Amino acid sequence: MQAKTRRSQVATASAHKCGVLRCDDASTTRSNSEREVTSGSSSSSALAIIFSAALIRPPNAGSFASDFCTSSCGYFRECLAGAFLDLCWLGNREREKKRNILRGEEGGAAGDRTDRHSISSCVVQSIQETSWRRRKGGSFRGGNLLSLLNCAFFSMPEVGCPYCSKKTDDICGSVCGGASKAALSMSRLRCALRGFDLKALLLLFVGVPILLFIIYAHGQKITYFLRPLWEAPPKPFKMMPHYHHENASMESLCKLHGWGVREMPRRVFDAVLFSNELDILEIRWNELSPYVSEFILLESNSTFTGLMKPLVFAKNRRRFKFAESRLTYGTVSGRFVKGENPFVEESYQRVALDQLIRIAGISDDDLLIMSDVDEIPSGHTINLLRWCNEIPEKLHLQLRNYLYSFEFHLDDDSWRASIHRYKSGKTRYAHFRQSDDLLADSGWHCSFCFRHISEFTFKMKAYSHVDRIRFAYYLNPARIQDVICHGADLFDMLPEEYTFQKMIAKLGPIPSSYSAIDLPGYLIRNAEKFSFLLPGNCKRQQRG
Repeated sequence: MQAKTRRSQVATASAHKCGVLRCDDASTTRSNSEREVTSGSSSSSALAIIFSAALIRPPNAGSFASDFCTSSCGYFRECLAGAFLDLCWLGNREREKKRNILRGEEGGAAGDRTDRHSISSCVVQSIQETSWRRRKGGSFRGGNLLSLLNCAFFSMPEVGCPYCSKKTDDICGSVCGGASKAALSMSRLRCALRGFDLKALLLLFVGVPILLFIIYAHGQKITYFLRPLWEAPPKPFKMMPHYHHENASMESLCKLHGWGVREMPRRVFDAVLFSNELDILEIRWNELSPYVSEFILLESNSTFTGLMKPLVFAKNRRRFKFAESRLTYGTVSGRFVKGENPFVEESYQRVALDQLIRIAGISDDDLLIMSDVDEIPSGHTINLLRWCNEIPEKLHLQLRNYLYSFEFHLDDDSWRASIHRYKSGKTRYAHFRQSDDLLADSGWHCSFCFRHISEFTFKMKAYSHVDRIRFAYYLNPARIQDVICHGADLFDMLPEEYTFQKMIAKLGPIPSSYSAIDLPGYLIRNAEKFSFLLPGNCKRQQRG
């Protein structure tokens, strides 16, 4: 008998440590709280019910006490659910009362007390029934909790609707008598969504994903369009006038530029990094052949982006027999560093080209052309510079910018090609701005001027700006062909400009030009072979 009494005391003490109330006590507490809520203290009373149920399990309780506490806490969770649902209902009723007052309706207080009592009774009754089943050893059925939820959410009387007190799972199946199930479902849905702001939900679940997709798809365009705001334009070049005529003597041409004339022309070295531009290389070397002393070409088995590539020039070397006696050819193995910035590999290959230039036998005061294969200085420009004295030590060349062929003249803003008076230990091969002097109209820059579609896709994946391929369909052959014929941008980019005025002026496709005046002489003499580079011939072959 004493042991039984002791166990009862331990259980009671453990229950108080957990902050647990039996469901009968909780029901009584709720009934008392209801009277307080009805008198005007709804928020404080409901919060008192919730805070009185803090389920804190003692960390070091014995096994019997722990089991008792766990089961008791389980009882009270059901009681707490009823109290919380009742609190939610009170909030809805208070909002409804405010709306009724604004509409000028009277007599809402009496109806409110009646409805309030009905709902509270339903909740308490469900809790008591659940507690009774627990104490009798019965299992808790989901239907009892569903009944509790139905009482809390679906038994709220509408205007003219009697309260339904059935205890079955379809507790509100006949609310409002003759109302249809569809109407009842819509009524319940409106009640459930009464506390939600549909506009905010639409903005969150529809507007935000659309905004994120737009940023993902067009973020680069937005960045380029705002470029004038976050990047200042570079320092302008000092433009130098360029004079030329076939019948003018070299002495008079040098004098027009403010230079003297030499007794003997300088030697000229043309150095390039080669990837796969066979047609453009043939045009370039034939344009410069009468004036160049040594051609220097470096080829790698790696692209700037770390892709393996064949040695294209080595396989087609016989095509350039006319330059064989003046050719210094070298290869360099790629490093194939995964995930590395492409400009690192490009710089590595340009350093290797520096060494090849020295191997070619260049001397001080010789002229060294630094430009990509598709940046072609005009022959008469190189001839002028090799014959004239007092030319700048470093001189950039302004080239006409063409895209895909000589049909699409983009602008005259290409300046990266340069020519240097070589100095041992000082001159380094580079492809960035090295001087403020820019000689006007000195040649052509024909970017992406390929014969085959496969060459377009290769360069798009191989060159340093591979990050511009944001979507796989950019490499689709049909799309590339369509872009070429319309003079659009392969990467669907905005113009790279530093002012809104220039950017807006260049928006859209490049207009076609039907002029083939003042183009490389070798191209015109072999127009049939290179017809794809001339106006009106935009169609490309599919395979190389």
